[in-house]
Amino acid sequence: MPPVPVADLTQRVSGSNKWQDQIKVAEAANKKLKHEVESLTRKCNNLQEQINSKNVQLEKLDDSERALAVQSDKLSAEIKRVRGLNELLEKEVDKAKGADVEQEEELANAGSRRDRELEHSAQT
Repeated sequence: MPPVPVADLTQRVSGSNKWQDQIKVAEAANKKLKHEVESLTRKCNNLQEQINSKNVQLEKLDDSERALAVQSDKLSAEIKRVRGLNELLEKEVDKAKGADVEQEEELANAGSRRDRELEHSAQT
């Protein structure tokens, strides 16, 4: 094998150093990217936890909304029932007032008849 000139060896070593420098730069960039990926992964996990928490809150709100709708329907039915009872009560009160008026008229008429009868018997 013929001897390798010194200039060739220097060039090879210097080329090798360039590759080593590029490898070091690539490794540093790779390390930086790994840290960035880890940071983004943590942020994504935190956001997912927040989303899950909000979903649970939404489910609870939906449950509450459904329960309120049921209560609202029950209350509406109860209001209708009470209004119906109120109408019946008002009719009964009107009937009772009418009966009272009739009784008062009958009492007045009976009193008038008695007075007339007393006058008539006093005259005879």
